[in-house]
Amino acid sequence: MAPSDRTVETLSTRKHVLAVGKGENAWLMSLERFLKANKGELHARLLTDTR
Repeated sequence: MAPSDRTVETLSTRKHVLAVGKGENAWLMSLERFLKANKGELHARLLTDTR
């Protein structure tokens, strides 16, 4: 497939803010690390789940 034949799919461009209670920073950091580490897999799952 030529680069010009590729389609880029954007699932969402919305930004989110997540607020947590006092003492929950460790949980929030863990969630952020998980999301960053699994970005490719999560994107693929979202594409699969929306079709």
